[in-house]
Amino acid sequence: GICGQYVQCCGICGLAQESREIERIIPDHKRAVDYLTMQPVLAYYVDILQLRAEQSSNIFEHLLTLSNLSIQILQSFVLGVI
Repeated sequence: GICGQYVQCCGICGLAQESREIERIIPDHKRAVDYLTMQPVLAYYVDILQLRAEQSSNIFEHLLTLSNLSIQILQSFVLGVI
């Protein structure tokens, strides 16, 4: 930098630097979000992994662990069929 200051020539450079800083500070699993609903993956995926480990065959337990996007897709499908 010049006198301890950095000159920014284009806006995207600053965004790229911020992105690198976020990647350095926050682990991948905490940054994972559904880009349509912005729901964090951790909000539902832990429950899905638990059901897999338990080898649950109860469909209602599986339906309760769906992401918001999956629920919206299923609702649209059911309403489209009716």
